[in-house]
Amino acid sequence: MDAIQKIDAIRNELKEGMITDVDTLMHTLRVEALAMALATNESDVDMTVLHASCLLHDIARGPIEKTGGSMGDHAKEGSKLAATYLKGKNWFSDKVSDRIALCIAQHSRNSGPKPDSIEAKLLFDADKLDFFDPFRLSRFCRRLGYDATAGVLSVRVYSGKGWMEQPLAGFIGFLRTKCRSIESCLFLENSRQEAIRRLPKALITLQQLEESCRYLDSDKVKSASD
Repeated sequence: MDAIQKIDAIRNELKEGMITDVDTLMHTLRVEALAMALATNESDVDMTVLHASCLLHDIARGPIEKTGGSMGDHAKEGSKLAATYLKGKNWFSDKVSDRIALCIAQHSRNSGPKPDSIEAKLLFDADKLDFFDPFRLSRFCRRLGYDATAGVLSVRVYSGKGWMEQPLAGFIGFLRTKCRSIESCLFLENSRQEAIRRLPKALITLQQLEESCRYLDSDKVKSASD
């Protein structure tokens, strides 16, 4: 197989069950597409390394969630899983497989080493920019709960301590704050410009989602202040 066929094979394995969570799979494919678009503005990008690292960057999320581990470790654990997977396939040289694994180890905002290659920076930036995607922002709607006694909406979120409930208003406020912070963490100028372009639409999406949720109890479900 040539490099394109190998990348296609990885993508197909993800779709066929290697990643079982649909949200994670959709996020992965969006990150790959966005990284490719960003790469057109950069030079000396190894597209094989970039494609593969994007496709495999979140493969540890499912196993971590099943064992109740910390998502803060998903980049480190994903790097290990990717290295094992790639070397088992024997599709790439050890050097290329190691570069892919290193990109994955460097894609977390909160833990692990910082990106030190153009491929790692593109993966990092595309992963963070996908936070603005309307589908990703709306994921919490499928995990809503309602305390009828208190009249409060809550959202079920995963943390290092497993699943927990958070008040909806505070959670939407957290999403707004995170959206506004993304530009400052990105490595590439074109990525920062893309963040500036996407932010207003993301804030509108959150406002619309919040307004929809208010219909359940408009007196008690309050908006987090901007």
